[in-house]
Amino acid sequence: SDVDHFNTLSMEMASDMLDAVRWLTSQPRGVVKAVVLQGAGDHFCPGGNYYQALAARLQREPLGVSARRSIDIFDGFCRLRTLPVPVMCAVHGTVIGAGIAISLLTDYVIADQSGTFQVGAASRGTYPAGLLTRTLADAVGEELAQRLHDTDQTLTAGQACSYGLVQTVCESCEKAQTFAYATARRYASSPNAAHQELDVQLRSFSGKLPQSDRRV
Repeated sequence: SDVDHFNTLSMEMASDMLDAVRWLTSQPRGVVKAVVLQGAGDHFCPGGNYYQALAARLQREPLGVSARRSIDIFDGFCRLRTLPVPVMCAVHGTVIGAGIAISLLTDYVIADQSGTFQVGAASRGTYPAGLLTRTLADAVGEELAQRLHDTDQTLTAGQACSYGLVQTVCESCEKAQTFAYATARRYASSPNAAHQELDVQLRSFSGKLPQSDRRV
C-alpha cells in the first residue's frame, strides 16, 4: 500500500507486490490456502501514479524503456493468476484503470457499496494495461467493455456488481474486507466444501478464459 498517494500504482508498489507473490509461491504446498488482497487508506487504487508518469515523460525515456515499465509494473499482480489457491479482493473508495485491472486479476471481488469504478483510459489519454482489455471483456462482455472504455462511465458498486466487475457488495469498507477474510478462512478450514462452491463461482466469472488461467 501507498496511503500517502492513495495507493496509486507505482514501481515501488509493483516491486513490493512481486516480492509478496514470490514469497507466496516459495511456500510448501498447503501452507498458504487462500489469499486476500486489499488496500489501506481511503481508496483501493485510483489508477497509476501521475507524478511518476509525468517524470518519465519529462525525461523522454526511449519507447522500449517505457514499454518495459508498463509490463513490469503489473508483473506481480498478473502472477496472482498463477497461485494455486483462490485470491479474494476487497475494494473500496475510488477504483480507476489500474485499480480495476488489479482487481480483475484475482478470483473474487468484494466491494464497499460507496465505491466507484471507472476504466479511465480515454479521458486521460492512456491505454488499458495489466491485461485489462482481456479481463474486462471476459468479466462484462466485449460490447460493454468497449462502451466502458469509450465513454469512461463511472459505475457505482451496485452497477459494477450487476455488470460482473464485482461479485459481492457490502455496506462498508470494513465489512467488505471482513467478508473477504471470512471467505478465505472458510476455504482454508474446509477446502472440499468450499472448493466446490468457489469452483462454480470461478467458472462463471472466468467466462472465456482458459481453465489454466484460473487455477483453484
